[in-house]
Amino acid sequence: MPCQFQIYPDFNLVWINCEGLLDIREILDTVDALDAEPGFHPRLDDVIDLRRLTEIHIDDQSAKKLSELLHGLVKRDKRRKRIAIIAPGEPGLTSANTFKTIMATCPGYTIEIFDDPGSAIAFLGHHGSELTGELLRQEDRSQADLALAQTDVTAPSGRPRRGGGNPAGGR
Repeated sequence: MPCQFQIYPDFNLVWINCEGLLDIREILDTVDALDAEPGFHPRLDDVIDLRRLTEIHIDDQSAKKLSELLHGLVKRDKRRKRIAIIAPGEPGLTSANTFKTIMATCPGYTIEIFDDPGSAIAFLGHHGSELTGELLRQEDRSQADLALAQTDVTAPSGRPRRGGGNPAGGR
């Protein structure tokens, strides 16, 4: 699964990383995994990090079905939330803009697109908090792991486990 997440309950936040190829099945699997995760509730703010995507395969019909699903969840849960999407370039930027357009009709949602994690965190009101430092340290480690993995395919990535769940074990 190219999407993994970590829940930060003390900050009312879930951080979702997507990498590689993303399709509608992967998005739905991530939504299901989040809903089943202890510590998750529908009003958590989201950071959706699309910087490591290489491809997105979502056709118009799948996008319409996803839109209907998300609108249904909003109505069911009376969700009010903020979503910060990190997408400095393609292929994530086009998808982020499409998502923002789809969700613009959902009352209670505020969605913005950013080039970097610091701006996304600041938008959610966590700039200068303990969370900011931890997330930026994770980002530095992740970038170092990515560089190492690109030069030595046997190097461990150190990334959180794939397939959803809370890789920090903080259930």
